[in-house]
Amino acid sequence: MSTNKIVKCRVCGKPLSLNPETENIEWILRSKGYYYHKGCWDEYMDIYADKTDEEWLDLIFYLITHSLHSTYNFQQIKRQCENMVREGKTMKGIYFACRWIFLIEKKTFEPKYGLGLIPYVYEDACNYWVEQEKKKENLQKQIEMKKKLETAPAEVVIQSKPKKAKKPTAEPVI
Repeated sequence: MSTNKIVKCRVCGKPLSLNPETENIEWILRSKGYYYHKGCWDEYMDIYADKTDEEWLDLIFYLITHSLHSTYNFQQIKRQCENMVREGKTMKGIYFACRWIFLIEKKTFEPKYGLGLIPYVYEDACNYWVEQEKKKENLQKQIEMKKKLETAPAEVVIQSKPKKAKKPTAEPVI
């Protein structure tokens, strides 16, 4: 059964046909009503790119639904994030704290508490990610040094033994 539904990509705003028979465009359905072009989605999911607070909030919801396979209360989590931002935390920091506590530390996400655990682990999560960045930088430096050593011409130094001075010999006197 084919559908003739036309929706808008949430990133670029261009129309997107959901009919695979007439359109040869790859698209992603993040959750009900959230449609994206595949290319727009890949760019959107790049966690190292600059994002707005709303985009970080979307990534938090995506993390909860797709990585944690859980449900959430939209209003509760949005309100919790707003309160944490007022306390001086950033949305990017909140997202990475969620990744750390739920994916790396394997704590269970409880929908009834939402992100209530995040203010208590935020600093530990920040320290973890700073340490990871330092390790990544050190590894990159080591790789660059190794490449330089491999590509640099090898210096060959040939050393010869110093010649020993000959002992004077007595010449026959004639």
